Amino acid sequence: SYALNVLQTGVLKMELDDILTPSKVFEFGLFPLLSELAKPEVIQTDVEGFSATRGETLSLISKVFLHYCNSFSPSEMESTWFDILDNINIFHKLNIRDNDKFTEASMELLKNMFLVLQSNETLVKGSKLWNLSLEKVSISFPTFKNEIMENAEETDKEAKSEGSILANNEEEKQESTKEVESKEPDSSKPAEAI
Repeated sequence: SYALNVLQTGVLKMELDDILTPSKVFEFGLFPLLSELAKPEVIQTDVEGFSATRGETLSLISKVFLHYCNSFSPSEMESTWFDILDNINIFHKLNIRDNDKFTEASMELLKNMFLVLQSNETLVKGSKLWNLSLEKVSISFPTFKNEIMENAEETDKEAKSEGSILANNEEEKQESTKEVESKEPDSSKPAEAI
């Protein structure tokens, strides 16, 4: 909706400092919004439109979180991340029309957030944070764990493949350098008289 678009633009363009930190944007702004939207009396004001609002709000949360994810302290990151997952579970439990569409959209948002947090090494496969995150997500999305594990394995394979290619390229460069050096005349020997 227009209001959420305006909110998103404002939040993403804010100048953060020691007082207004990313975690406080969530704690005092975005999470209270989610709590308000989850109230039955609020939902009843526009049951038809709430399904779309729910998806747009989670999309906003995801964009803001990923925009500022490198600005959180480790403890703020963990706390904010878990609160996001808890709120997604709360939204998912609401018996609203188009739940299948919401589930699909939520899965895509979660995959995207997981992949970004993997790429910046916030989420490391097998770590405590990784395992707790999957536990929370599995409450509402039982198939998510298998899907994200498959993605993680593919990412590992790609990383190993890239590492192997780089290593081979480096070996080829070294071999090429040796060949060039062996063909160069030895400057320490006197030139033969003509």
